[in-house]
Amino acid sequence: MMSNHRHQRAVGQGFFHTAQLTEHGRVRLRYVYDCGAMRKYASARDNRIDTYINTEGVGRLLDVLFLSHIHYDHVSGIERLLASRTGLTVDTIVLPLLNVADRLIAYARATAEEPGIAGDDFYRALIIDPTTTLSRFGPRQIIFVRRGNPDGGPPGSKGPDDSGGGDRHGLEIYGRRGEWGLAWKLIGSGRADQVNPSADTPGIASSRESVTIIDDTLAFAMPSAPSSTSAFAEWLLAPFVDPTVSAKRHKFMRALADSRSMTVPTLEKWLEQVSNVHDLVVNGLPDLATAYGAIEPDFNITSLCLYSGPRPVAHAVPKAHGGQFGSWSKTIAASDRIAWLGTGDAALASTARSTAFSRHYGQLLAEVITLTLPHHGSDHNLSPKLIKSIGAELFVAAADQFAKWRHPGSRTVQVVAELGRFVSTVTSAHASEIEEVGVIL
Repeated sequence: MMSNHRHQRAVGQGFFHTAQLTEHGRVRLRYVYDCGAMRKYASARDNRIDTYINTEGVGRLLDVLFLSHIHYDHVSGIERLLASRTGLTVDTIVLPLLNVADRLIAYARATAEEPGIAGDDFYRALIIDPTTTLSRFGPRQIIFVRRGNPDGGPPGSKGPDDSGGGDRHGLEIYGRRGEWGLAWKLIGSGRADQVNPSADTPGIASSRESVTIIDDTLAFAMPSAPSSTSAFAEWLLAPFVDPTVSAKRHKFMRALADSRSMTVPTLEKWLEQVSNVHDLVVNGLPDLATAYGAIEPDFNITSLCLYSGPRPVAHAVPKAHGGQFGSWSKTIAASDRIAWLGTGDAALASTARSTAFSRHYGQLLAEVITLTLPHHGSDHNLSPKLIKSIGAELFVAAADQFAKWRHPGSRTVQVVAELGRFVSTVTSAHASEIEEVGVIL
């Protein structure tokens, strides 16, 4: 029997999702998807992180830390989570491949929302040089995910017979080796390119850790233990990268170049040097603010979504699901769906983007019982057609009060209500937390 225990932590306006896979009572994989909250909710964020660390044990290995994107409210807790003496250790860190424009947009937006963020040394360092900054925590490997073949998808997305086999340029990418062998292995069709530390790769500086760029058509697969009698093949952690709107990125760069009396090509060449990015982030905030003002205030950057669930199989497999949503609980003794799908801040309102999302995940969506609503349930990221087509039964918005924001949005709540379901909003209050378990018998 394999089970997926997952916990949506109450950190306020932010996101902190912790989970583990167990088999026959033994933990086989620990992973986290995002860890942060806005400064207003720093106390709640730190409290939830400490609770998680104390539950797992200081120094315990976190197999994979997934970062959906680098907005402050999704990454501000990483330092505490992975603190050298009081936090967890980490094997693999996974995040979307972000160019310098994406990172500068994220920083400009964050400082516009909360000016005090400009003095956060860790966040500034993450914007300036993600690889070097994340390397401080001692991961064995850092994996950047890029958008892959738009006609492809992770293994199982085309159905039980979809092997997802393909060329990964000879790279064997896997998790730590435990008592049952590999904790996880990267599978599927797509490219996986190891970064040469001496190569000039935009957004990726040299590092002593293994640094790899992969297509999002590859998936992290956890097979059943060799001695297991489970009737399924693998549990998948499958990413999807929703890229920045290129027109808005170009508009931002044009405005930034104008504010610094440069041409765009000159600015792009200048930003290839990490020292210049550092100078801009530390000393050029007024220019960044001006450039951000040229694009819409609610603009989102590249975001990594994550499917966590079983790979479809042709034969019937008994499954069960249970959850505690605040004071409300639900148990399904015989459930067709037990998977979880996180959407980060993906901009899924447009037909083109929601279609790409649906095409990518394909038949894996039929496994999803819990869907986290994109961008904290914002109406600006809503695709009613997509919400209705996925068929999830449980909807989650990680949100709390901030300025004049309305998260989750009233239109989003209405769309879910029309399905005869509801949005469970996880705030900074501990009573709002969600705990679930999906079981393959």
